[in-house]
Amino acid sequence: MSLVKVSIIIPVYNVEKYIEACLNSVFSQSYKNIECVIVNDVTPDGSMNVVKSLLDGYKGDITFKVIDHEQNSGLSAARNTGIENSTGDYLFFLDSDDTLPHDAISELIKPISRYHYDFVIGEMETIGVESNFKFSALKKTESYNNNEIFTDYLNETWHVMACNKLISSTVIRENSLYFMPGVLHEDELWTFRLATVAKSMKYIKSNTYNYIIHESSITQTYSLRKFNDLVQILTEYKELLLNEDQKTIIRENLFIERRSMRLVINMILHGIDNKHIYDSIKKFNQTYNFKFQNYFHKYSLKGLKFIFPLIINKKISVLTLRVLCKFHNFKH
Repeated sequence: MSLVKVSIIIPVYNVEKYIEACLNSVFSQSYKNIECVIVNDVTPDGSMNVVKSLLDGYKGDITFKVIDHEQNSGLSAARNTGIENSTGDYLFFLDSDDTLPHDAISELIKPISRYHYDFVIGEMETIGVESNFKFSALKKTESYNNNEIFTDYLNETWHVMACNKLISSTVIRENSLYFMPGVLHEDELWTFRLATVAKSMKYIKSNTYNYIIHESSITQTYSLRKFNDLVQILTEYKELLLNEDQKTIIRENLFIERRSMRLVINMILHGIDNKHIYDSIKKFNQTYNFKFQNYFHKYSLKGLKFIFPLIINKKISVLTLRVLCKFHNFKH
C-alpha cells in the first residue's frame, strides 16, 4: 500500500523573522510522502529570499512548489491558492510563523491507515509572549456521525483554527471548502463549514502543532474591523446549516446567543462605540429572530463568573459590571 500523500500549505507574508524556523520544522518531518505548497502573497519583506535560500540547500524527500500571487490578496486567498495547487490526499494548513513537532504528520496520518477519516486533529501547544499552555483535549477520540461532530464544535471541544487539522482533500473539493476572502478570522467561518459537512473525525492525544503568539498576532489585536468581521461571520452561519437536524442542534445549543453575547461583551470591554454595538445587536436580532437583550438579562449573572476576570485584568470599574448586568435596558 502506497503512503498517503500529504500537502502542507504555507501562505507567506511579512514573516522574514519566522519563516526559517517554520520551514526547518517541515524539513525535519519524519513522514516521507509530503509536498509543501508555499504561496507568496506578494510579501514586501525578505521572506521569499529566506525561502529561496533554504529550498536551494534542501536535499530531502519533500517536494516543494512555490506559487507567486500577482498582488497581495490576503490569507484566505493564499490558502485557496494552496488548495488549488495541491495534489495530496490530505491537506494541512501551517501558518508561516508557527512550527511543527518532528513527528506531527506521522502521528496525524497513523489513524488514516485504519479508516479514511474526513479529518484528524491533534493537540496544540501554545507558545506566547505571556504564557505557555496546551489547548484543552477532546473527551472523545473519534466520531462517525455529523450530528456528534457538529455538536462538539458548537460546544467548543475542538478549536476553530484551520491549522493543525489533517483534512481529506476529497471533502474539501466536494464541498467547496474554500476560505472567504477579505475577512479577518476566516478560520471561524471555514471550520464551522467543516463541522457541517464532516461525517467522521479522529482526535489523537499527541502534540502536532506549535502555535506561536507574537506581539503582532492578529488574534491579539483588537480593532473595529475585527469586530465587524466577527459580526458578519456570525450572521453567515445561518445560511450554512444543511438540514433540520443542524438547525435544531444549533438552536438548542444556544450557540449563536452565546457567541454573540461574548462578542458584544468584548466590544464593550475594548471601547467600541455604542452605535456599532447597537447595530451589531440589531443585526443579530434580525438574522436569528431572537431578542439579544432578553438572553443577556437571563444569563448575565451566570456569565459574570467568566466576565469578572476580564474586568479585573483590565481594571474596569464596578460601574461597568452594573452596566453589563443591566444591559437588557439598553435601547437604540
